Amino acid sequence: MAVAKTYYHYRTVYFNTQILKLDINWDRAEKMRDMWNVIKPQSNFSPADFIYDKEEITNELIEHYKESKYWIDFALQVGLDVKTLTAFCGNIHDLQPTYKFKDSGYVFYSKFFMAIYLYLNERLSKKELMDAYFDKEYPKEQKPASLAEFRKTFLDIEKEIEEIENS
Repeated sequence: MAVAKTYYHYRTVYFNTQILKLDINWDRAEKMRDMWNVIKPQSNFSPADFIYDKEEITNELIEHYKESKYWIDFALQVGLDVKTLTAFCGNIHDLQPTYKFKDSGYVFYSKFFMAIYLYLNERLSKKELMDAYFDKEYPKEQKPASLAEFRKTFLDIEKEIEEIENS
């Protein structure tokens, strides 16, 4: 769970940092709106969708940074060091596009881990455990997620961390 939470905050800090580097005025926002409305016509973007309050983004960045520090400290308690965890986040973000984890699975994995924990401690029935799993690609339909796929991704994460630790 610490890995999933740390990556979530790592990614949010990264994107907010990138947003702060942008200088988007109304003219540029209109051009971005036009481009995105061609790519996704059903979305009906407006220029305001592309203009950000830098103070709000900065505050969000700080909050996510603090949260990432919390999860890094938690990871230290379970035997993962900071260098390994940050290298893992960097590898996923920059080098490992094939991981299902990167596609936003990290948002749901902490929920999945908690469900497994509660099930193993007999605080959740098997039906409740299965209900906690759904495919993130079909959130409206609540299509059951593939536990085999989740397990494979989890094993891939462990393998990646082991490779980092051994290098």
